Amino acid sequence: MRSALYLLVAAILRAVRILAVPIPATLPEDQGAVATSAAIAPPAEFTPNPNVGPGSRGSFKDSAHFRLYNSPNEAGTAMALSVLEAVYGCFVEDLGWRSPGLSFSAGVGDDGPWYKQNIFAAANLGSAGVTVPDFRTGLSYIQISTDYLRGDEAMPAAVFSHEYGHSLTMAERNWNFDLCEPSRGRHGRKRTETEINLRKNIGDSYQTIVDAVGNNANFYQAWPFLTYMTYNLDNMAGLGTNTIREMVRQYKQGETPLHTLSRIATNNTVSEIVGRYWARMSYVDIGHPTAQPLFLGMRSFLNFANYDSAGTNTWRVKSARAPRYMGSNITPLKKTGAVTVDISIDAGQAIFRATLAVRNTNSGAIRYVTLVDGKGSASIETNEEATLVVANAPTTLIVYDPANLQGSPANIGMPYTVTMTGATF
Repeated sequence: MRSALYLLVAAILRAVRILAVPIPATLPEDQGAVATSAAIAPPAEFTPNPNVGPGSRGSFKDSAHFRLYNSPNEAGTAMALSVLEAVYGCFVEDLGWRSPGLSFSAGVGDDGPWYKQNIFAAANLGSAGVTVPDFRTGLSYIQISTDYLRGDEAMPAAVFSHEYGHSLTMAERNWNFDLCEPSRGRHGRKRTETEINLRKNIGDSYQTIVDAVGNNANFYQAWPFLTYMTYNLDNMAGLGTNTIREMVRQYKQGETPLHTLSRIATNNTVSEIVGRYWARMSYVDIGHPTAQPLFLGMRSFLNFANYDSAGTNTWRVKSARAPRYMGSNITPLKKTGAVTVDISIDAGQAIFRATLAVRNTNSGAIRYVTLVDGKGSASIETNEEATLVVANAPTTLIVYDPANLQGSPANIGMPYTVTMTGATF
């Protein structure tokens, strides 16, 4: 559904400086991605368009691709334009997204004209920021609270990056990391700390993969799945640096982003992709340069209480934490010394992916033992730790509205039991 696409893509720019990390030499390019480019190169500086946006106008400051109105101070102005130019450079110039300086109106191509995007500072906005489409011109503009234009970094940078993500989505028109290091360098930006929310990503991993309902929603925290596909450490055909862009461009009305992904990934099912993603999230082994150290430092504070005892060597998933559509349970094992762990999972007729992730505590190396049909064993050495991951990953995809999960099959947990020897939870 369009709302699902919008929410998933919006999550990208929520954490743009997290995806924005130098591209490692081993980062695979997409296989078979559809690239588009303008026949005419855009000008170095775009043309202002003062007719886009709300009626109030005041003083302004220009950069090559943006015009910022009514900023309360010079430091905030410089910070905002620097962040926006860095994000533009990464996603448009480096990764090939369609420029928000082009109209998204039907019939308008990629050869210009190009207009500066208008940014408006506003007091009493009621939120940190909002991105608004102007359907008359086919251009979008952004309103930002003056509270985020004081010149400091961290959260203001995240707000500007997030709002610009909406503009990128609109410009692509299909919704109607060390990845960005080169662009950051060109604009004098430094990499800031990750915004990953492990209490949500791992502590509430049982939730539907994109849930936009109420205060317990996770769609702002869903971006590690996008990071996993971008870095593509499992070398899945069709995934890589252009995956998210192609999920926008190849989207078809009436489907979810996972349906689109099923066409982009040429050799693996979405069930397999989601299963391996959650397996790697057991130790946040997704290619992100700073998220794993954060996990290792705070994992003792995360909620792994997924099971109740159901007899000797048997555990039943708590009903409130039974994994919903494309969600999972991530649970560390307790063991003493070197052991052989035997596991058998019974989920009735449900389709799921189960993995035992084993990490060497000395080297940090991680191996993944797939539990075929929920059954398998692994020898775990004294210097190794292990985590069981069970993902509700059906092969038949569901069309659902992430903002309205009541009564949806995507909101139904998967009950199951685990029989295990050699370790406990």
